[in-house]
Amino acid sequence: MTVDGDIIDWGALSPGGVYLKSLNITNIHETEQIIVFLLYDDLPNGWTLIWAGNNTKYGTTLIPNQQIIRNVILTLPATVAPDTYAWNTTIYAEVI
Repeated sequence: MTVDGDIIDWGALSPGGVYLKSLNITNIHETEQIIVFLLYDDLPNGWTLIWAGNNTKYGTTLIPNQQIIRNVILTLPATVAPDTYAWNTTIYAEVI
């Protein structure tokens, strides 16, 4: 399960590569629904990050105690300089 403050380690990446990680998210509320988005900033220029839970402008709604597993897909451009890269990713959840 991914919790606040977890770091997603993508390991060694190659130019033009496509990488997949799964996020396991659970609504721990007993009576309230939540809406969940994956937000990010400072992603290197030309890189893309897609989370299946962001498939609508409304994010993903979870009923009480519901668990979902959704993939995060990271795609790198064909030319990437060797370096260490970092960016911020936040799982945003709000009671609706």
